[in-house]
Amino acid sequence: FPVAVVAKRASVIKRGTSTNDASTEAQRKRDKRADDRVIDIPRVQNWKRRTDLEQDDVAWLRWYFGEGCSGNIEAFTYEFTKQQLFMIESIGRAMDPASDYGDQSIAASRGEGKSMIARRCLLKYMLQGSLDVAMLIGSTATDAGNSLETLRAEIDQNDRLFADYPEVVAPVRSIAGSPQRASSLLVNGTDEHTNEPYEKVLARFKWSGDVLTFPTVPGSRSYDACLSTAGLEGAIRGYNYRGRRPKLVIIDDPDTEDTSESESAAIKLEKRIDGALGGLGTQTQRVRRIMLTSIQSKTSVSAKFTDPKLKPSWHGVRFRFLIAKPTNAELWERYIQIYQDDFRLGTRHAADLYAENRAAMDLGAEVSNPNRKEPHELSALQHYFNLIAILGPERVAAEYDNDPTDSLSMDSDQMQWQSICKRLNGHPRGFVPRGYTIVTIGVDVGKWKIDWTARAWRPDGRFPITIDYGEVETQGAKR
Repeated sequence: FPVAVVAKRASVIKRGTSTNDASTEAQRKRDKRADDRVIDIPRVQNWKRRTDLEQDDVAWLRWYFGEGCSGNIEAFTYEFTKQQLFMIESIGRAMDPASDYGDQSIAASRGEGKSMIARRCLLKYMLQGSLDVAMLIGSTATDAGNSLETLRAEIDQNDRLFADYPEVVAPVRSIAGSPQRASSLLVNGTDEHTNEPYEKVLARFKWSGDVLTFPTVPGSRSYDACLSTAGLEGAIRGYNYRGRRPKLVIIDDPDTEDTSESESAAIKLEKRIDGALGGLGTQTQRVRRIMLTSIQSKTSVSAKFTDPKLKPSWHGVRFRFLIAKPTNAELWERYIQIYQDDFRLGTRHAADLYAENRAAMDLGAEVSNPNRKEPHELSALQHYFNLIAILGPERVAAEYDNDPTDSLSMDSDQMQWQSICKRLNGHPRGFVPRGYTIVTIGVDVGKWKIDWTARAWRPDGRFPITIDYGEVETQGAKR
């Protein structure tokens, strides 16, 4: 044959061989992707432990989120306090179908683990099949979303949950930080109720955004359950998931700075809670609502909903950090003054004063949680008075003792001035106290001036204080 014909035939053969090879490679990749989508669900390690613990909320929390848990999980290492036990009992009562107790509002001390208890109790009731749709509501969508993201991480890292609830944790771990894989995951395993095997069943779920849905694994008690989050400023009214309405709504710290300082803003939020959240149930089953909060002011939403006289149907309960005051007020006043000087001078004279006179200074005092102290502190009582020295007595009375000072008679100018005073730290301008290692500057750029505020923060992000502020005149785009 002519050279041109031979070359053409060789080209055809080469292209055919290449096509076959490409087809084989594509099929191999498809098979590999299919294999990657399939996982095996282990059997429950200990059914008796799981079912026994599900009968006791406290025991369940202490085991699955207690000391010795794997991963980066903040464990419950101490016995629950009275106010923590009341939160747990209230959620359990709301889950009792025979109970007609109504809504519950609880003002707990700042830092008593309200959010942690709320999300872990919700998880328990969803895992055991008692709750198919629930909502976790924050003051903003960001706050609520952060709590849900924390719960996702806790489920993923928890080996104890993996052992007894593999139908949920195994699919979660298999997506390995790629939430898009959750919609196409296939599972092999054995139905724990019928003991029948299953193969390549679609176990779709959602593991990102503002919704957490549980895998559709055969036999799972939490099959397609849904935990949704929202902020009180967003769309809530009429929410449903696949035609199902929420049975339980937990409201976590509803107040913002605006609602704690503005009575009109608080009234708007109050109507939203009463209206939009109250209407989430069905015609035959009303939604159960629980509010976990800390009071910031007399006019705040939290203050209204935890006052049985103003909201009797919410059965409001308020807890204090300091249950009984110490008898030696003089020594503690001296301690506070010295502690504030210690911040300025970098000394520890207040700590020495307490160590030398602890018996006399503790006399008559009672705190709700004796474990509330930092490593350098000797007691929860010392921690309480350190908070007073740092934050001021008014703020501690409000957020830690849920007993705010009366601000109902203040006009708007007074309330604005009170808001500014809350940010003062008692130190000279520009001074950064010991222990504050981070400084941030916020800037509000206006047409004719720039307002700025410098704040100092501790490494853990707690107790920020204003260290300086000011304004700079600017020239606008047009005169």
